[in-house]
Amino acid sequence: MLADALSVHWPLDKFGYELTDDTTFRVGTTAFSVLALHSSKLKPMLKVTPLPAPAAIP
Repeated sequence: MLADALSVHWPLDKFGYELTDDTTFRVGTTAFSVLALHSSKLKPMLKVTPLPAPAAIP
C-alpha cells in the first residue's frame, strides 16, 4: 500500500524523454520535501530553494 501511495506516473514523452537539470532539481526537491513532511529529523536539515512555478507543458 505504501508503494502505491508513493508512486508517481511521469509521462516522459511530454519531456522528449529527457531529464534536464531543471527536471531533476524539481524531482529531488519534491522528493525531499515530501520526506521532510514525515520526518522531524530531516526537516531542519533541508535547505533548498523553493520551486518556481513550472512552465506549461506543450
